Amino acid sequence: MNSVVDRVRPFLWPALVIAGVVIVGCSQATWGFSDEGIGLRITGLGGVDATAADSADAQAFFADQTHRPGLITLIPGVVIFLAATLCWWKPFRANRIAVAVAAGIIVAAGVATAVWAGVVVADPARKLFDANVIDAVDLPGPILSPGWGLITTLVVGVITAIGAVIAALLRWRQGVSPAQ
Repeated sequence: MNSVVDRVRPFLWPALVIAGVVIVGCSQATWGFSDEGIGLRITGLGGVDATAADSADAQAFFADQTHRPGLITLIPGVVIFLAATLCWWKPFRANRIAVAVAAGIIVAAGVATAVWAGVVVADPARKLFDANVIDAVDLPGPILSPGWGLITTLVVGVITAIGAVIAALLRWRQGVSPAQ
């Protein structure tokens, strides 16, 4: 068991750095889509793409009616990236308390990301569109389905929170060691 931990430990902080970058990237990816009608794709930052023949008009209309819920995950993604980069830096890693504080910040940012992404997954249209669009479109089913960027943001947020706890616990248990 200890050999597995020793093999995994060097990769935890770099993995958390990558997780921060993934959250930032996925905040800008597809958060909602609909293959019906004009085939909308809405990004977390409010970008609109439509696949229908008159897509320019649809894009112009929906671009004015979208929110940008990805901004709320973009900021924690940057925080995760910066805090994990600090923890990956060997002189910083020597201070167990500093690592514990940085890991706590990463956990909080990961949980905030996962919670917000979960709220948006529950009803992407209500978070991506203005109330005017929701009221105008009266469909029996959901207007938008969660996009791959939103689902990835949710999963990576959860993994980040868990990974930061594990990394901090391993660092705390290890003490000061040149192998770390």
